[in-house]
Amino acid sequence: MLKYNHTNDVLELKRKAKSRSIYSGFIECPICGKNYHYKVNNKREKWATEILICSSNREKKVCENDSLFVETFDEQMISQINYVIKNKYEFLRTLNKVLSSHPEIKALNKEINSLDHKLTEIHKQIRALAALDGEFESLVLNELKAQKSETETSLTANRNKLLTSHNIDSKIKHYKLLLKPFKHPIEELSEFPFKEFFEKVVVNDRNDIEMVLNPFKTENNKVIYSFPEIITPYKIRKTLFETTSKITCK
Repeated sequence: MLKYNHTNDVLELKRKAKSRSIYSGFIECPICGKNYHYKVNNKREKWATEILICSSNREKKVCENDSLFVETFDEQMISQINYVIKNKYEFLRTLNKVLSSHPEIKALNKEINSLDHKLTEIHKQIRALAALDGEFESLVLNELKAQKSETETSLTANRNKLLTSHNIDSKIKHYKLLLKPFKHPIEELSEFPFKEFFEKVVVNDRNDIEMVLNPFKTENNKVIYSFPEIITPYKIRKTLFETTSKITCK
């Protein structure tokens, strides 16, 4: 269980502040749309604390979202990462199923099928007109050939997308390779390439943290799948709190 942490070692705080740049551009506030940044409150006091704060609140309270204790945030990330490490094969199998039925993949396959059908119809019309020699038929034939070329280009682009940016096998391989070196739980967040694994972390509020997988880099914020939630207890002085974190796929 985490406890409220403080230190008055200024050099140590400066060292930590430099290392916390790993969070830059990674933690998002969904309320105002800005990112969180690292800050030390009461730097020269014995109760100095490391926090993550919405950038809108650097000078004064503008955004209503909560600040987070760095130690608690790290523990949430570590708990989620260790859960994945412990259950890596189940995680990868589940992710494979999720991506196979992902709206992006469904939309691509639907578009490919539609273009395939359209191309088949164009070929039929071209064959029917090919034997005719009238001026009107020639104009129609030229138009059909232009449509054929355009449709083939779109079809190739969509098929290439399934082979590159939306290749499920390569996405699973990416996560598998990131997890491969880890046979045992991590103790420090810096041990794990979390920025390569997660696209971002969304702080819905202090007690609701969302770690986002976004393999296809979609701009849609709709959650496709949520992995099991983890509850992390922590104390502020003598008061016990609980915060819930989860991994989501978008």
